[in-house]
Amino acid sequence: MSADFRFELIAEDAATGDAATEATVAIDGQGNAAVYARSEAIFCGGPLFAAVMTRRDPTLVVRLLAAEGEHVQPGDRVIEIEGSLRSLLTAERPALNFLGRLAGIATQTNR
Repeated sequence: MSADFRFELIAEDAATGDAATEATVAIDGQGNAAVYARSEAIFCGGPLFAAVMTRRDPTLVVRLLAAEGEHVQPGDRVIEIEGSLRSLLTAERPALNFLGRLAGIATQTNR
């Protein structure tokens, strides 16, 4: 699978832009966010999560706090992101979709 094909999935999710974010978040707004495990799971998909975020905006800083294959508990902080709020909010949905799917597969496989 080519890199262009993989990132078409990201483009589809934000094909028309993010009207709510553009209407409510200042263009120069900066901020941070964190991703927490919602349930006991095997963490998987962190590098893809980071790639989705930085594909949207290379200036976003993504810190993976859990290692691929690591067993995580509900409430564990697994990722931190800093940078443009507009970029963060636009990229978070496809990034979380990939993360949730891959962690779900890894968790089921582990069971």
